[in-house]
Amino acid sequence: MALTFGQMTTQILAETYRDASFSTQVQNAIVSAIKELEIEQLFINTELVYITVPAYVDHVPLPTDFISVLQLSLLIGPVPPLPTPPVFPQDYNSFTIVTASSGFEERTFYDLKNFRRFGSDQGIPGVWAIFGDKLYLHPWTNTGNYILEMYYYYRDAYPVNENDTSIWMGDFTQDVTRYKARGIFYRDSLQSPELAASEFEKAGVALSQLRLRNSQRSTINNLSM
Repeated sequence: MALTFGQMTTQILAETYRDASFSTQVQNAIVSAIKELEIEQLFINTELVYITVPAYVDHVPLPTDFISVLQLSLLIGPVPPLPTPPVFPQDYNSFTIVTASSGFEERTFYDLKNFRRFGSDQGIPGVWAIFGDKLYLHPWTNTGNYILEMYYYYRDAYPVNENDTSIWMGDFTQDVTRYKARGIFYRDSLQSPELAASEFEKAGVALSQLRLRNSQRSTINNLSM
């Protein structure tokens, strides 16, 4: 059964033989554990989004909960206007799909800056880069018939209140979150590196089990073009 923020706090206090006066430290440890886990690139926090790219732009904003890209493809549509809005996968037949293997490559933002000095200003985007909260394209789009299909890792809202829930406190994730939070609590609040190391070892085992579960699922990693 999934836990709430308050339930996990109470559980960790009981497991570490501490009273409620340590609640704030435990809750801080839980949030810190979530921040470490969310960048582990598991199946748990993936999302698919379609981003319409207007004509004559060199960047689009990233989703507000964006962490990192799992896979990005460029969909080149028919002569504008695009289907409003296109429905995938039904509308795939109307688009040419360009992936990393067929010419839509990730580069650094500084590569893009250099390309702009020597390359064409407008055309079909062939490279992309992330900088800050934006996704940059080169060349600039020459028409408005492009859509970005992006699978990405997202940031779940951090729990604040007692009844808040999180994907990191679900049936399959609560153990690794709890072990990691206990380790952080022992290390940062109780200055007990030996106990912290033991908890981090348990968290590592639980994380390995989550990775194994990930490898047994039909994720985008298995379906990449």
